[in-house]
Amino acid sequence: MIKFRKILFIPILALAITSCRSEEIEEEKTSKKDEIQIESDDTTKPVSTDIRINTTTFASDIIVDDLENTSKDSYDIVHVSDYESIEEGDFDIAVVPAVMAANLYNETGGAVQLAAITLLNNLYALSETEILSPKDLIGKTLLIPDLGDDYDKFIESKLSVAGKLLGISTLYYKNYDELVNLSKENESSVAIVSQPNLYKLSSKKDYKRYDFSEISPLFSKQNDEGVGDFISEVIIVKKKFAQDNKEYLDQFLKEYKNRVDDFKENGKISADTINAYDIKSDEALNIYNSMDTVYIDGDTMVGMYKVFLDSLSRVNLDLYKGDKPAEDFYYKK
Repeated sequence: MIKFRKILFIPILALAITSCRSEEIEEEKTSKKDEIQIESDDTTKPVSTDIRINTTTFASDIIVDDLENTSKDSYDIVHVSDYESIEEGDFDIAVVPAVMAANLYNETGGAVQLAAITLLNNLYALSETEILSPKDLIGKTLLIPDLGDDYDKFIESKLSVAGKLLGISTLYYKNYDELVNLSKENESSVAIVSQPNLYKLSSKKDYKRYDFSEISPLFSKQNDEGVGDFISEVIIVKKKFAQDNKEYLDQFLKEYKNRVDDFKENGKISADTINAYDIKSDEALNIYNSMDTVYIDGDTMVGMYKVFLDSLSRVNLDLYKGDKPAEDFYYKK
């Protein structure tokens, strides 16, 4: 795997740990947690089919809603538009950005496991002008998803050298409306987006679009190489839940896989999802069908995720605290 210059890779990678729902969490948070509070005690939880499922992304919202309508089991599903509830551990199973899984494992002392990879390559940059080399970023403003003060400061520190050399500035958006306003106010900008914001913003203006595999060779030492598939989303499970409820977990994973396999031909997108992202039904379906949805578990999942983490380590962009997760991080049936 090649080493990359960090000018544009950092904000694109940062996108892997942000959601893009337009709705707000109804329950007001009274304070921000400094540390993740996921249960890791030895108390056995009663076996129940009322499984708490959290989703954080467009694709996972669609699949889990569809699964709920087709499954015989009972699921308590919450679509979250920020990550505080995930960090507080209020779930049994959750679909989250790929980097977040390793961070949760380390910050909880190994209380979560990776169960499956569910989405690849949902990373894009939109620009009004061509980006053919690093010099094309001179004077640009990068529009980056707001990940919270800690991550924003981290990104700023990583971009400080490039910012001074190339005159790059950064602005952060919390939702699609803010993204649109910032795009209008900053004509010389590069917007870092994922679906469905990619579709929504592109429909407003004729942008030049670049996905990660197209951009990465331009910022590497060897222009003929890229990074290959980038893991965007994964399913995680609390280890205690996996131990006490393996039968129900495996059934959920089987159903999730089946819905991913069948959805593009037979699935329907719920009205709640359409309203949450403020798009039309046919638009939502077309966006989903354009995405690289997968279901990868077992040894293949383990190998892919380790390569993913190795590539981050080689460019010193480990957006998680601590070392790479140990073998107990990987759930196997």
